[in-house]
This record gives sequence, structure tokens and C-alpha cells, in this order.
Amino acid sequence: MIHFSDVPDFPYISVTPGTEIREDQPSNFSWGFLVVNIRVYVDNEDDAQGELEKIISDIEFFLDGNLNVEYTIERPSGVQTACTTNITIDSIATDEGLLDPKGLGEISITVQYEKNRLHS
Repeated sequence: MIHFSDVPDFPYISVTPGTEIREDQPSNFSWGFLVVNIRVYVDNEDDAQGELEKIISDIEFFLDGNLNVEYTIERPSGVQTACTTNITIDSIATDEGLLDPKGLGEISITVQYEKNRLHS
């Protein structure tokens, strides 16, 4: 989490990975679930909450349309390309105007992906 005094430009969005959970399955793979926190910082003298809601709505729209995000994994054996299986929005919260004229919102998501188990 970044403090408002450290934000270089508004609006500002930070993405922070959190807890990762694994569910082992047969056939040498595991489901991986990664919790990710997206924080939105705004500074708007006229309507901080309105600006915050617009940005949160844009992020929701992006996530709803991009459930399968491609990413790369770098291992000693080489680079592997993979794709997320699902992205779920778990919660959305704002400061509800307490920080006016600034605003802070947080979206918590869970990213699901297939994690191949390494052989010994």
C-alpha cells in the first residue's frame, strides 16, 4: 500500500499480489488461486467519489472481458507461456468520502490458473 503523499500523479492504480493457494489434482497439475489487491487513488476537488467510481467501473469492465490473461513463467529450464483460467472479483470497497477531496478504492480479485507440478 502506498501513502497519498507518495503518489506521483493522480489518478494512481497499484496492483499487489497477496496470498496464493494451491489445490492438488490428479494428472500432475494443481489449481492455483492468487489473491490480488487493486488500489485506486484519486485527488479531485470537485467529485473524488465520482471519479473513483468511474475508474472502478472501468477496471470491472476490463476484468469481466479479460478472464484469460496470458503470462510467462521463467524457470531454469526455460520460459513457459501460460494463461489464467478465471478471474473473480471478490470485493469492492471505497473510503465512502471520508478522505475527500482525495479518494481511495480497493478491488480484491482471485486469479485462477493451472499450475503444473514439477517432477523430482
